Amino acid sequence: MLIFFGGAFALTLGLGFWVGRTGKPYNGVLFNLHKLLALGAVIAAAISIYNFVTTAPGDAPRYLLFGVGGVCVLALFVSGALMSAGKSNQTALRALHRIGVVIIIIAIAGMLFAGTFA
Repeated sequence: MLIFFGGAFALTLGLGFWVGRTGKPYNGVLFNLHKLLALGAVIAAAISIYNFVTTAPGDAPRYLLFGVGGVCVLALFVSGALMSAGKSNQTALRALHRIGVVIIIIAIAGMLFAGTFA
């Protein structure tokens, strides 16, 4: 499962960089692949985290990392949708999107360190 998450995250990140480099208007195929892959990875991760939470003893640091990851995913989806709509401050949204990616990488690293996905 870890290989799936890592691969899906790497592909989503790579497609995101590619979409960003093509500029506006975004390439429809790349943009939709980026969105769908991210959505699929988030759904699979949510199922995995739910199964983990219901079967493993709870500890606050892991739950904090799950929460931080969830907030970042929400921020990434919202900022991505607003960037594609082109109706808001693109510079601020791009910064939010990039910061969200960095924070979620840190949260995932913390989860891996804690043995969540082992």
